[in-house]
Amino acid sequence: MSTKIGDTEVYTVEELAKLLETTEHTVRRWIKEEKFTATKLGRRYYILAESVEEYLRQEGSVNG
Repeated sequence: MSTKIGDTEVYTVEELAKLLETTEHTVRRWIKEEKFTATKLGRRYYILAESVEEYLRQEGSVNG
């Protein structure tokens, strides 16, 4: 469900919201809070899949 840009795997805001079962607004807020490494190209954000995986690992160790 992710997108590849060159050799880098990324998520759009829409893709990540679906994956994490949350809203696009929440994903954008997390980007502003720097929970993920994201790049804005034009009007779209692209979130590095690697940073999402790291975030989920950290959240898992805190919550479980």
